[in-house]
Amino acid sequence: MTDTDRIMAEKVMGWKYFESITDFVDPSYCETKDGIHFTFIVYEHGWHPSTDISQAFEVVEKMRELPSEKRVSFFNALIHIVFKRLAPKVTVSYMVNNCDWFFNLKPEDICLAAEKGMEVKP
Repeated sequence: MTDTDRIMAEKVMGWKYFESITDFVDPSYCETKDGIHFTFIVYEHGWHPSTDISQAFEVVEKMRELPSEKRVSFFNALIHIVFKRLAPKVTVSYMVNNCDWFFNLKPEDICLAAEKGMEVKP
């Protein structure tokens, strides 16, 4: 697991890492039954949003739930990151008026933008 993957899990998704099981657990899915504490492991085969686009889009969905300042910062950073990579093939006005640039997203673009979005204080 990369540092980026760990940051996405802890800061964006709100998951907790447990060394004893060497995996992330979503605290909202913990429960106690008959005095036994159960936790549900987030991903059986690991959390890698920096390389897995489907997991990266889970980060996007989580960012959409955050306060507007963080959400706006995230989407602005995402546009800037993709524009920097695609320029000079596209212009800013093209990106504002068209959504097909969205299909050029890479998992690492999403993670980097999420890190920037999380830096904003609401």
